[in-house]
Amino acid sequence: MVKESGRDGSLKKKRKSATSADNETDVDIYKKSVEFEEKEALSRPNDADAQIYFNTCKEIRQLFSEISELKMKNNPDAKIKIMEKTTEVCLLLVLLKKLNRMEKVRLVFPKEQLAAEKQKVDSINLQYQNLLYEANHLISEYRKCFQFKSKDEHIELVPVEEFLFEAPENLTSKFFKFDENDETMKHELRLARLEWELQQRIHLADMCKKLEEEKKKLEADIAERKSKLDKLGPLLSTVMEATKPVQEHLGLLIDKTQAEHKLASLLPNPLYLFYANIDAYRQVNDKSMNVEIVGDQDEAIQWKELEVAESAIEDEEDQHSDLDQEMETQESEEIVETKKRRHRKSVQVDPLEEKKRKLLQVHPLSIEVTVNTKDGPSIKIKFSYYVKLEIVTVASSVNIPSNITGFYFFKFLK
Repeated sequence: MVKESGRDGSLKKKRKSATSADNETDVDIYKKSVEFEEKEALSRPNDADAQIYFNTCKEIRQLFSEISELKMKNNPDAKIKIMEKTTEVCLLLVLLKKLNRMEKVRLVFPKEQLAAEKQKVDSINLQYQNLLYEANHLISEYRKCFQFKSKDEHIELVPVEEFLFEAPENLTSKFFKFDENDETMKHELRLARLEWELQQRIHLADMCKKLEEEKKKLEADIAERKSKLDKLGPLLSTVMEATKPVQEHLGLLIDKTQAEHKLASLLPNPLYLFYANIDAYRQVNDKSMNVEIVGDQDEAIQWKELEVAESAIEDEEDQHSDLDQEMETQESEEIVETKKRRHRKSVQVDPLEEKKRKLLQVHPLSIEVTVNTKDGPSIKIKFSYYVKLEIVTVASSVNIPSNITGFYFFKFLK
């Protein structure tokens, strides 16, 4: 039983190998026949095959008519002829199929060639587009390079004469014989001037750093002294409070003097200079003379604030156009008017009168100097300042005591 099974297995293997060999031969024959037909289709002309096709169709139609006539006779000889005619028809159909396959091969091959040519054209077109894009890119880069402006063109260099006079010899030795037509010499001169400018700027930057350091040191020193002065103020105030009894005993009116100086700081410049001089004269030569600042202190403080505001507005007006200047001056005038009016009700005023009133505005503080004579009349002189006109006016008055008679004046004159 084992031997038989072994024989059966070997037989099966032999059959499989034989069938596989047959399949391989069939595949090879099919490939060879296809290749042969493709070569034949490409080598044969289309017109000849078309003529063969028409002739074959004509023969088939003729054979079909003969077969139909033979079938009508219905005799033994006719059957044999029908078989022969049928075989001829089959052979002609095989020929038609071959012609059909060859025609399909002829159609496929040009399509493949057309596709290959299209692919070549597409690749050439793509290369052309790439080259065109690259050329445009190079043109744009060339234009950028041609239009490039270096930053050194915006640097204001010193004149050539000043450069040749002040720069060191290692930079200027080449350019004492300067030729304006030599472009290379011009370029080297430009580089030398830029080098000198760089050296100067480095030197100035070092000086600026040193000055900045000194400035920081001075600011630190000023801040330290300011802190000391801020601390000194409360100490002095406590000392002044503690020495008030001594001041009263010695007749030193320090508080009054401080109040007068504080009020004097609100005076306009001409009146302040006069007050400082006349007060010094009074303290040195004539203590009987009386110098007093009269007026509204609050209104004077408002005037001082308005002066500061107007100066700031004038600084801003210098930086703006004429239209902005007019608008801002109008606003400043309105602000000044509203502050001076102290919320008074708006009344229609003649423009000329308003202009005259503004022109004749007097500073709220004035100085009164009283000169006393021994057992006689006193003269009071009042000094006022007109702000718009920038002049100082003087008004005087004489105060005669009631106990003075004409005999006193005669004696005084004598």
